[in-house]
Amino acid sequence: MKKIAVVLLFLISTAYRSQSRHELDSLLNSLKKNPETVVYYERALKAAKQLRSKNLTAQIYQNYAALLKKNKDFKKAYYYLNKYSTLKDTILSEEKNKSMAEMQTRFDTDSQEKEITLLTKNKDIQELKIGELSENIRKQKVTIYASVFGIALMLVLTFFVLNSYREKRKANLLLEEKNSAISKQKQILEEKNTLITHSIEYAKNIQDIILPSDNTFKQLFTDSFVLFIPKDVVSGDFFWLLSENKKETLVAAIDCVGHGVPGAFMALHSYNLLERIVKENKGISPANILDKLNTEVIKSLHQNNEETSSKHGMDLAMVKIKNNELEFAGARNPLVIVNSNGEMTEVKADRMYVGGAIGNFTNNTVKAEKGSMIYMFTDGYADQKGGTENKKFFITVFKQLLTSIAAKNLIEQKEILHKTFTDWKGNHEQMDDILVIGIKI
Repeated sequence: MKKIAVVLLFLISTAYRSQSRHELDSLLNSLKKNPETVVYYERALKAAKQLRSKNLTAQIYQNYAALLKKNKDFKKAYYYLNKYSTLKDTILSEEKNKSMAEMQTRFDTDSQEKEITLLTKNKDIQELKIGELSENIRKQKVTIYASVFGIALMLVLTFFVLNSYREKRKANLLLEEKNSAISKQKQILEEKNTLITHSIEYAKNIQDIILPSDNTFKQLFTDSFVLFIPKDVVSGDFFWLLSENKKETLVAAIDCVGHGVPGAFMALHSYNLLERIVKENKGISPANILDKLNTEVIKSLHQNNEETSSKHGMDLAMVKIKNNELEFAGARNPLVIVNSNGEMTEVKADRMYVGGAIGNFTNNTVKAEKGSMIYMFTDGYADQKGGTENKKFFITVFKQLLTSIAAKNLIEQKEILHKTFTDWKGNHEQMDDILVIGIKI
């Protein structure tokens, strides 16, 4: 029995340490069958209490109560059963409290973890919000800077636009003033131009009245033409003729220096001088007329004065016609004769002009066949520039033209000369007055 008790205590100690409840339960159940083990239960209880094992103690209470009940010791059995019940409630209460404590610990731990997670999320949210706020602030700054720059740019542009508008308005006002002044000047010029034009036209009327007309020319020379194309309204070129008697007639093609109004003044002055010279000197030759005219021009225009820089005068060709006998004198302009056979003869002029001649002019006497054409002209036709190369027509070509048309009737000759001149000139400016005289002997 001692051996059983020792074994029981050993197994109780080992079972508690190893917590092999199955072995302990098997041992205690085997002890229940042996009534002699009661005393050892007492020792086991003492050992279990020393081990401070409430579960082991409760088990021993329960098994010991069962053993005592079997041994009919009901009072003691009730006592240990009550001890078992009380201890079991304590164990359950402790286990419950322990479980509650573990649950509270787990709850606290979970709460702390959740709180930490929440704080982390809040921190992330705060950081995100701070980032978004910083981005918004940055965007707002960019917007503000862009707006300020845009406003400044708009103000600058507005300044330049307003300044440009003011300058433009100022320029427009100045332009209006200038236009107004120009309009006034234009009006004044138009009025003056009208007056001048009227004056020139009136001067032309006077010139036409004083100088011989085409009708006068036709009365003296039936078979004749005069091609007269002035450069301006009035002309420095004119033809002059005087019939001393039915048998003798003086004819001249005269080219005064200049054209337009200056040439017209000189033409009227020369005409009056010629009229006076011829009327005062009956039967005078063409050469003597040119000599006297030269003297009168120099005298009347004070061209013998060394202080006078400008020289005025004229070129001319003058012929006295007595049937088929011709007396000719020329100042730089010749006399061209084309007979009925188309042969051309040129009677040359002196190389000096009236108003500046030194010495006397030559008087030439020539007999022309009946039916011959005589031509006198100024230099305007030959000097006219035109054609594709804008060159002069030239005197040689002009003489060839006269030779080629001499056999035609006088009206046709004039038309050919006019058309040839117009075609040659084209769009070019007319250089000088044009005068060509043709007479059939």
